[in-house]
Amino acid sequence: LIPSLSPTGCEHLKADLDYLHNVLAALALPNHPHPLLAHVVSVATLEDVALVQQIQSRNATDPMQSFLATLEKHIARLRSIATMN
Repeated sequence: LIPSLSPTGCEHLKADLDYLHNVLAALALPNHPHPLLAHVVSVATLEDVALVQQIQSRNATDPMQSFLATLEKHIARLRSIATMN
């Protein structure tokens, strides 16, 4: 469990997820690496303002957009970035 993510922690998470991505790609598993893995990497390293804007632009009535907003809000909280909700 990760209680918070500092900028250094975000870079470490990115390195770890990039490594996992490469391992899954090398194994040539069907449907892997999953696109959500790349999304988590991008969210972990987005600038604070860009992340808040991305979250706020999500369409809450669309199930996939709502899921992504929930994931992004969780990562924002770990990064101590204030969001509207």
